[in-house]
Amino acid sequence: LRDSIVSENIADYGGGILNKGKATISDSSISGNYAIYGAGIYNFDHGELSIGDSYIGGNIAEYGGGIFNSLYSSLNLFGTSFISDNGATVGGGVYNFGHSTVSLGNSSHISGNDATVGGGVYSSDASSVTLDNHSDITNNKALFGGGIYSSNYSSVSLFDKSKVKNNAATLGGGILSESDGQVMLDGDGEISENLAESGAGIFSFDSS
Repeated sequence: LRDSIVSENIADYGGGILNKGKATISDSSISGNYAIYGAGIYNFDHGELSIGDSYIGGNIAEYGGGIFNSLYSSLNLFGTSFISDNGATVGGGVYNFGHSTVSLGNSSHISGNDATVGGGVYSSDASSVTLDNHSDITNNKALFGGGIYSSNYSSVSLFDKSKVKNNAATLGGGILSESDGQVMLDGDGEISENLAESGAGIFSFDSS
């Protein structure tokens, strides 16, 4: 999908797009869609999704406002891509579940999303979130895990001047990591200026 607009669609799964396979989206806008799972995009069951120089915004779901990424699937953001201004009960920007991976690189952004759990990203069940090369998760809000909520053997890694910054929550302003989760910073990775009642930067429970 290139130089395209996908907007104002409604579905149970994948309001804008449902991908079960290999897909690349570039120079496009996925906005204003509604769904129960993955209002913008549902990336399902070994799906491989790459997004470059695109905007995923203004989508609303119960789970995964911007993108629902599940069951051994991979989501790769590159170029100046934005997952912004989405809303959900769980996973405002991205819902990442079931041995799945989310990778941000080349100054890509997850920002301005809102949820009850996992404002920017909700990641669980042995899944991973990796930020690299000046990418960031910023200005997201939730009750639990403003930037990222990571649980159940899931990991968060920050490399090469990537940032989790200016997020807000009641617990875990930047990152809430629980149930044998892991958070790793290397290469000037930064968790800063987040706000919470408890654990402004990181709230860690049974994690490392």
